[in-house]
Amino acid sequence: MFTNRSEDSVKYKKDCPDFIKLKDGTLIGDYRYCQLSTKCRQVGYKDGTPVPMETHYCEVKDPKTNETLYWEYFCTGLYDKREREARLAEDEKVS
Repeated sequence: MFTNRSEDSVKYKKDCPDFIKLKDGTLIGDYRYCQLSTKCRQVGYKDGTPVPMETHYCEVKDPKTNETLYWEYFCTGLYDKREREARLAEDEKVS
């Protein structure tokens, strides 16, 4: 069967058709977050309307020293079902 969804999108039941599990250095990869998080617009379309994907603000650490290198938004590949005001309030906490 032909589909326009990535294999990982189907396997992990993600809303985003482009989802690719994060290549985090482990053997199986982290299926909670998408490898394309820093390259993607992190927005999907539902019934022709743009809908943001749920993202998590995560620290990226040096694997050798365990020092925090920086913080980054990682996309879950799932639609953010919170009301707009709740999303904005969460963004304010991070900034």
